[in-house]
Amino acid sequence: MFDDIDAIARKARQANSKFHDTAREAYQFARSEYADPKYEAFKASEAGRAWKQRKLEECDYRCPECDRRMSEATVSIDHKHPRRHYPLLAWEVSNLWILCRACNKVKGDMEWEEYLEAVKLRRGEKSVSRILAYVPPDTDKEMR
Repeated sequence: MFDDIDAIARKARQANSKFHDTAREAYQFARSEYADPKYEAFKASEAGRAWKQRKLEECDYRCPECDRRMSEATVSIDHKHPRRHYPLLAWEVSNLWILCRACNKVKGDMEWEEYLEAVKLRRGEKSVSRILAYVPPDTDKEMR
């Protein structure tokens, strides 16, 4: 009886491993062949540069998180929902906003709610309120 259970468990682990390998390959394909090239093309385009300039002006050249002054050299485009978890949203303008490079590095690929909690603990409610004023509208519908 235990041999049968062990055999079933072994097969389940193998199937799980194959599933994760396939999912990883699909993610890498989606990102490298579809999402990243579109995102890079958008950033380099006239429309992308104009979008970034407009976002800088909207927040008065101040980082929504830390409130420090930003310039072309210190601004960074961030993905509200990280590319690592949502590769197909990588180039969606509705998923983009700006932060200073330092804050973007700290945010990394945190999920949105996790990021807001971290900012609240690190910087307080005032920073969270500033972020919510400048972040793009919810993109959850696009993820489904």
